[in-house]
Amino acid sequence: MVHIVKIWTEHFEPMKSGNKTVEIRKDDGGYQVGDKLILAEWDRVAEDYTGRSCHATITHILSGEPWLKTGYVALSIKTDLQMTQEQVVEAAKAWRSGLVDRARTQHGSEAERDDTYMKNLRVTMNLTNVIDELYELEREYAELQASKHL
Repeated sequence: MVHIVKIWTEHFEPMKSGNKTVEIRKDDGGYQVGDKLILAEWDRVAEDYTGRSCHATITHILSGEPWLKTGYVALSIKTDLQMTQEQVVEAAKAWRSGLVDRARTQHGSEAERDDTYMKNLRVTMNLTNVIDELYELEREYAELQASKHL
């Protein structure tokens, strides 16, 4: 399974470089060892996504007392240099369907719901662009293989 989660700007670079290898999260994602994470950078000041993301695989999960408060998990992760095209497509579809579900159940004024929806839509568009780039790279690589017999 692929999970798309927010990561604050100050933690993004250490995570992306592989120096940060543990992520403490609420245990609300049904996380399992082997799951993929797309960590979408979140700017707390601007209250918006930056458009940057990194990928990781969950290698171990620690939960429960006495190490963590009930309802939280420590995810040991390994930063991935790449995800397969299928994994990115799966994540984009899951994200888009989650947007619809959240928009239906979100509290607050209509303007607040619209604002949150638009912020999340920007992330969805970024994922869509990544998918398009993956398809283009795959096509270019296939052409190189055919012309140079790689």
